[in-house]
Amino acid sequence: DESKWPRNVVDVGCGIGGSSRYLAKKLGAKCEGITLSPIQSKRANDLALAEGLADKVWDQSNSLQTLFGL
Repeated sequence: DESKWPRNVVDVGCGIGGSSRYLAKKLGAKCEGITLSPIQSKRANDLALAEGLADKVWDQSNSLQTLFGL
């Protein structure tokens, strides 16, 4: 039942965002990935852009500055 699918996902320890991109494609979820590595964060964002998911997947390297104010 699609109505029970998550609409927002926080992917802690996302690395280069593979799980986030998969969930964005499969479920249409908006995903925020968090990784400690700025290099992984840049790669995750580049891959999301290349796959047409830049509006659905957003990755950052500083977990203390999230959109959720955590």
